[in-house]
Amino acid sequence: LGAGAVTRTKLATVEQSISHTTKSGTYTAGSMQHVTCDVGSDWTLTLPTSPATGTRVCVYVKSITAGRVLTVDGSSKNILGGVSDTLLMYCQGDRADLSYNGTEWVPQSLYLTPHASQMSAGSYARSGGTVASIHFDTVDFDNASTADISTEQITIKRAGRYRATAFIYTVGSAHQDTVIYLRKNGSA
Repeated sequence: LGAGAVTRTKLATVEQSISHTTKSGTYTAGSMQHVTCDVGSDWTLTLPTSPATGTRVCVYVKSITAGRVLTVDGSSKNILGGVSDTLLMYCQGDRADLSYNGTEWVPQSLYLTPHASQMSAGSYARSGGTVASIHFDTVDFDNASTADISTEQITIKRAGRYRATAFIYTVGSAHQDTVIYLRKNGSA
């Protein structure tokens, strides 16, 4: 915005310099562009291949079909501090405001919706002293298509910290112990 106080004129100039477009398939963004994305199938939004320092591209996932992904391709330039040259967006509401600093794409703001899913099982009977698996039969919610009822697994798609919890309600003898094991990658 330059030196001095922020004025309506300066803000209007910045807003006018950013073009807005809505896309629903493979697209290469231009410099200073806000791209609203409808993701009905997997597709790639490619960032400018030869950006000038200060180039900005804003990406917003307006809608996404379950199980689909929007890949933001940095055109061989790193995104997110050198971790990768791609950014994967799985959820409605994911957004990134990226600025090119001459070497890589740096997020000015970034919101990637936390993934959340829950599976449950109906009532289950077992006889005392036996070890048995509880089989999930319902996906209660899943905002990023991470839960698969056919494999009874939740597959994490994005690096980060996750919380796994289990609840069990038992009816029976007060002297009966119940132990729950959570398996990671199929092993205890």
